[in-house]
Amino acid sequence: GGSSMFHTVQALGGGRGWRSNRAGGGGSVLRASATLINFTIDNNGLIETFACNEGSGDTITGSNGTVWTIQTTGDINHINNNMWNTAVSQPPGFAEVTSLSVGGRSTQLLLDNLLDNPANHTPGTVTYEIARIYDNYSGSSNHNPAGYDTFFIGTMTNDIGNIGSFLTPSEYATALTSVLQIFNGTYSGPNAASLPMSNVRAVVGTVGTFDTAVKQSQKNYDTTIGAMLSGDPLNPTPESAWDFNTDETGLIAVSPLYVVQAISVTTNLGNSFANVFQAFIDGQTSPTYHDWIGLDGTHYTGDGYNNYGIAAAVPINGLVPEASKVCVLMDSLGDGVAETLQSALNAS
Repeated sequence: GGSSMFHTVQALGGGRGWRSNRAGGGGSVLRASATLINFTIDNNGLIETFACNEGSGDTITGSNGTVWTIQTTGDINHINNNMWNTAVSQPPGFAEVTSLSVGGRSTQLLLDNLLDNPANHTPGTVTYEIARIYDNYSGSSNHNPAGYDTFFIGTMTNDIGNIGSFLTPSEYATALTSVLQIFNGTYSGPNAASLPMSNVRAVVGTVGTFDTAVKQSQKNYDTTIGAMLSGDPLNPTPESAWDFNTDETGLIAVSPLYVVQAISVTTNLGNSFANVFQAFIDGQTSPTYHDWIGLDGTHYTGDGYNNYGIAAAVPINGLVPEASKVCVLMDSLGDGVAETLQSALNAS
């Protein structure tokens, strides 16, 4: 824009066709790079600019009607010494995804955090923001201050495979039930709020898969798996009874015990469900199913995160009204999942 000329950026799309890789711990501002006469959107850079080769002024208007304020920097590499920088507003219909995820977190630890007093956490931290979601301490019942309309609960990984915080399948089901009841407005257990939550939806996602051979080499998951199968951590199945290198007896075989519980709980409570585990089984190579799993045996490769986001987006896209502000509550996989989930939700 300028005092004598008005320039319009012509390449902005509206609706769910807008795509970006900005996601994670709360950032929702999109940035695009362009010249006024040849506009393109760069989904790969995190800091981009409008490089204007003519005119001056303080606004640019996009073809979708969005107006951006610009600032000139006097960059001598551009004609008229103008470099315009602007943050691009989200177009109508864009689904923003934020991650509030904590590494090593089981579903029980998520429940404990949701029920905890925010005063026990440092303001600005992830655990503080999680504790503020369910307002059962201030007395004002100011639930969900960030205004999320959808929560994605994907905490199964550590429930299955973390020696310090794992849950048996039945313990997982109990913790998941309470978490969903909080978001469904039906929780009445310890530390329940005086008024229930409302106007939010909770969607459950499963674990992907593990590389069981890697887990075997770590030598600290053997008794954990036995404990989970026996249901008694004090009396685990002997290590000699396990061969983690086969899908019949490794973590891949244990995971369905938890998937079945997730299906049962979500069915009984009426919540939506994403069977990401099945998507990982269908998309990888039998019998190891670790094509999308990283070197540590747990975290995903780029393909794994992309396919997780695609699978998780299916039930969320089916919600009415459609999701526009989603919060991912997961473990150390959560930030990567939030990024690919946002891309999947906003894909054409």
